[in-house]
Formats: sequence, structure tokens, C-alpha cells
Amino acid sequence: MFDGTINKKSGILVISLPSVSCTKFVAAHGNTEKQLIYPEISSWTGIDARKEQERGFPHLPDRIIDNLLAPKVKISVVPWDRLSPDKLKFLIDATFQTRSSCEYDLSRPMRRRNA
Repeated sequence: MFDGTINKKSGILVISLPSVSCTKFVAAHGNTEKQLIYPEISSWTGIDARKEQERGFPHLPDRIIDNLLAPKVKISVVPWDRLSPDKLKFLIDATFQTRSSCEYDLSRPMRRRNA
């Protein structure tokens, strides 16, 4: 998430693996993402309460939750079973294109190990 001299600012894409059994998702890259990956959904609502994000994504680290709630950050969360090569390519491209405009919340320390 940081913009260093060696590691430049990155975009973040969260892919929920089948083992976490997550049915929630976030489409942060506009109508194209919504139509491509979730064509059957016509009504969208945002979640801006931390407790609701934590309930929807209990497998995500706090630092990612912080940034899902940040107004100037675009992080898509997509279930594994929604992906195809074309959809993954779109998500990677969209994430790359928006990386420089994201203003990440870096107030929490980085995790040093997965837990």
C-alpha cells in the first residue's frame, strides 16, 4: 500500500478463496466491473460501518477493512468462483489503473506473518 523508492504504490485486489466460504463482495471499479462480474445484480448498496464490514469479511485483516472504509481507496473483493481469465484480467487492469489515485490508510502496522 505504501509508495517507496523500490516498491512503488500498488493497487489492492482481494480474491476470497473457496475455503473462506465468503458470499460478500465489493465492486470498487464502477459499472463495468458490476456488469462483467455480477450481471444478475441490479441494486447496489454501500457499506460504511466497520462492524458490518467485519461481519461480511471476517477473514480480512484489519488494515484491509480500514481501507475498504476509506473514501479515496478502490479495493475490489471478489469471490473465487466469480473469476474467469477475462474477468481476472479486467480486475488486475482496473486495480493497476486506479493505484496512484488511492489514498491508503496506513495507520495500522503491517502484518509480518499471516495468521
